Amino acid sequence: MNVALSGMVIKPLAHVPAAIPLRLENQYFSLDLSTEAARAMLEMGSCTFYTPRSLGDVNLELFAVLRS
Repeated sequence: MNVALSGMVIKPLAHVPAAIPLRLENQYFSLDLSTEAARAMLEMGSCTFYTPRSLGDVNLELFAVLRS
């Protein structure tokens, strides 16, 4: 069953935080945590990523970087 769900806003990062390993072939994004969807995700303690088949074999890594 396919269900359309609203998603999180992601923003491309101009600078990768020092805490994250830099790999030149990777794309880096941050999650916009100011939205209602973000608050709901944090409250549930889980998240899901959808990638369309047209992107091929995608490998995702998720890093949490604490704000100082």
